Parts: sequence; C-alpha cells; structure tokens
Amino acid sequence: MLRGIMSWIKRVRWLNYLIIWIAFCLLSAWFIDWWNEPCYVIAGKAEVASPEIKRAIYKMGPRYAYKLDDGKLYVNKGDKKWLRLRY
Repeated sequence: MLRGIMSWIKRVRWLNYLIIWIAFCLLSAWFIDWWNEPCYVIAGKAEVASPEIKRAIYKMGPRYAYKLDDGKLYVNKGDKKWLRLRY
C-alpha cells in the first residue's frame, strides 16, 4: 500500500513540488520565529537603562537573555552561566 502511494507521488511531479514548497514554508516560518525571539531583561526595565546598555543589547541581538544587576549588564548564551557584557 505504502509502496504504491510512494510510486504515485514519484510519478506526479507537481505533488513533489507542492511537498517541497510546504516544507520550505514551514521551515522558513520556524526560522523567522526563532530569529525574532524576543530578548528579556530579567532584573530592571530596559527603558530605565542607560543608552550604552541599550546599545549593547541591540548589538547582541534578540537571541540571548539579559540581566541588569547594579547597573551591570549580564548575558546568558544558553549554558546557564551569566557573563558580564562589556560595552
């Protein structure tokens, strides 16, 4: 049964293109969602941060978690270790 369906899919060229197009759309939607993941400032608000801190967060991008502690900016790259970000 499955072998018959697969051979039919191979013969129908437009169905292959449709499957590839759907896979491409799903992967691109996932990538865009992953890339635009918001950054979180855990302690303190980004609005009250100094312009230098805001610029450092903007340069690092939205893929990391940030923490403000006593006016110092820390970044977490996913290994559960907070590193001080020098800006």
